[in-house]
Amino acid sequence: MMFVVMIDDENVLFAVDTLSERVLNLEPVWRQIAKDLMELEAQIFVTQGSVIGKPWAPLSPKTIRQKQRKNLPLEPLVRTGRLRASLTDESSSEMALEIEPLGLTFGSARETENRQWFLAPIHHFGAPRRNIPARALMPDSQQLAERFRDRWQDYFFNYLSEEGRF
Repeated sequence: MMFVVMIDDENVLFAVDTLSERVLNLEPVWRQIAKDLMELEAQIFVTQGSVIGKPWAPLSPKTIRQKQRKNLPLEPLVRTGRLRASLTDESSSEMALEIEPLGLTFGSARETENRQWFLAPIHHFGAPRRNIPARALMPDSQQLAERFRDRWQDYFFNYLSEEGRF
């Protein structure tokens, strides 16, 4: 005994085609997630890491004196504002943001003045030999999942549903 099941209803076929197209191009969802990441980065800078439970080390007295002499902001990780912009401002040429149909790359492409290193990893992980303390610029993946899991799942479900629009 054998059954043959075929879908020949035009509405069902249209829905399957629409869903297939959406699954192959999730760019609208990635754009929403990138916005969330930029907003989180802005909060990290404003709270100096506290929002992710990793408060930044204060500036050393030497660094404070240097910044005062040069009339620079007394905030950690802010000299020109370019590092912060590379993580919070999509128009920054130093933001690493690549949105593809099936993935997202996000981060900072801000280099050091001599272009030998990228600033974000140096500050995120620290450089003890250079007296640079670690100041977290991004939560770990578990913290990201805890913070955004439900929200990001909603983005995907809403986008893939018939009424989902961004």
